[in-house]
Amino acid sequence: MKQTLLTLLICSVLFYGCKKGGEPAPGVPAPSGLSYANPNAFTVGKAITDLKPVVSGIVTTYTVTPALPSGLILNAGTGIISGTPTTVTAQNTFNVSATNSIGSTTFGLIITVNNSTGQFTYVPDNSFKIIAYFPSYRSPDSVDASKYKMITHLFYAFLTPNANGSLNTLPEPARFNQVISKARSNGVKVGISVSGASSVFVSLAANAASRTTLVKNILAFVKQNNLDGVDMDWEYPRTTDGSDVTYTALIKELSDTLHNNNKYLSAAVTPAVYAGSVRDGFKTENIGYIDFINLMMYDGVGWDKSAPKQHASYNMTVASLDIWQNTKGLPKEKTIVGIPSYGRNSANLSAGYRALMAAGGNSNIDSAMLGSSMYYYNGTKTVKNKAILAKQRGNGIMMWEFYFDTNGSNSLLKAANDTLGRSY
Repeated sequence: MKQTLLTLLICSVLFYGCKKGGEPAPGVPAPSGLSYANPNAFTVGKAITDLKPVVSGIVTTYTVTPALPSGLILNAGTGIISGTPTTVTAQNTFNVSATNSIGSTTFGLIITVNNSTGQFTYVPDNSFKIIAYFPSYRSPDSVDASKYKMITHLFYAFLTPNANGSLNTLPEPARFNQVISKARSNGVKVGISVSGASSVFVSLAANAASRTTLVKNILAFVKQNNLDGVDMDWEYPRTTDGSDVTYTALIKELSDTLHNNNKYLSAAVTPAVYAGSVRDGFKTENIGYIDFINLMMYDGVGWDKSAPKQHASYNMTVASLDIWQNTKGLPKEKTIVGIPSYGRNSANLSAGYRALMAAGGNSNIDSAMLGSSMYYYNGTKTVKNKAILAKQRGNGIMMWEFYFDTNGSNSLLKAANDTLGRSY
């Protein structure tokens, strides 16, 4: 009896209460303030100095996502990370969570594993990707937190340049911080999409000094915000004004700089189904500089003669893949199939899939009335078929944009994830 009383007293004084199984008693708060030494650069074959957590409150278990680099181990009971890394790993954020029955606290642990000479060798990520763009004009609260489990990469849109290579102030920085934080806490890789008027890019890219200034400013932004990569969304370089050549010069410099700093580079590009200066404005050489290419396979009202009112038909996706892979030489591992989460009407006006479903649209078909107009979109059946095609011929899907999708059971991202067999 005395032993039991003593145990209860110790639990009360030292741990603010205990219950069977090591869990905190009711009323005890969730752990908070988790942190580790950060950032961390390790070397293949060399044992690391244990990383020990600092945290407030009672912790019953520690977990991490994604999995730590090969050779490193997280002790689920103590939160200590130890071991000897065995493979080179690009800089990545590993979200460690300290949990009890009341709640949890998470910390983004940054780890890079260099080769045996201490120098980093950039290793591209060739895993299957599900990418979403989040425009600055959307409220982060409008996208359910569970949706972040359905994506692997998120780009905040947009950061815009000036002709001299300087950057304009990022729109809605509070939203940016909220979205990036939500994505990180769900193990999503985060990046910034760089876009703007084509005339600005044409002028900027034509000047070597301006190109270098832009690249330096983009890298500084990425480092300042601890981002994983950059998406270049120049719509579009053309052969008619020489920007096909200067685009390549810009992409090469940006790629070299980002890869030297363990960051990835993607590009949003034309579907290339229309012959002309835009399709020819992207040189095959660029493919070698870019980690993955987001094919914008939409906004093609009238292209598919069998479905002329549909702006993003399945046939258009197939044709785009044929051109990019068979003519331009885009490899499967860099091919990302673009899927719109919006529809267009005969006047080429757009409406989000979310709004179309709210107006009574059927998610299983590809058209719905909104007001007095019929809009044509990709419903869940078409999205599932495109997801299968992306798995067969590509290495991911991309959606413009995150908000336009619904939060419910008829979500397009949910349909894609279910078809691909992903858990979320």
